[in-house]
Amino acid sequence: NLKYCFFMQISKHLKESSILLNYRLEIPEDDDKWTLKKTRDILFREIVDRLETIGNIGNKTKLFNEFIEREKKDSCCIGEHIALPHLRTLQCKDLQICIITAPEGIDFGAFDQQPVKLFFAFIAPPYDDSLYRTLYKNLTSLFENPDSLNTLLAIEKPGEMIRFLKQEFT
Repeated sequence: NLKYCFFMQISKHLKESSILLNYRLEIPEDDDKWTLKKTRDILFREIVDRLETIGNIGNKTKLFNEFIEREKKDSCCIGEHIALPHLRTLQCKDLQICIITAPEGIDFGAFDQQPVKLFFAFIAPPYDDSLYRTLYKNLTSLFENPDSLNTLLAIEKPGEMIRFLKQEFT
């Protein structure tokens, strides 16, 4: 089964440590100068920190800056409360995945004006993008089902997230 083989490969690149569930962005109530840039900086730093737990990250600062530059060129928000930050970068040696759920939603400047509740981030080296492309294709088909987002947001443990994705991709 091609999907099962795909997931078995992906499961090597997604670890419990790279999954952050029920994240809340704390914005100080008295900070009337809070900007979308601050929000993005915090989220991309969190993503880079989570990816680093998998190992094999080159320069964290460069990786962070690449996420920021990528977002300036083209938003990672795909709408319907979902963002897929992704990069081809020399800062990693193989595919790495990070998932952050934020059930309360975070204003990330999505084109549909909806707060983002799921960040599914992934990076891969530019010279080997077959898994990268396969992951992107499988994720877009997963999110065609409107119940998938609610299911993902209800997950309470990282291991449950991995099991859910394994079930979806087999």
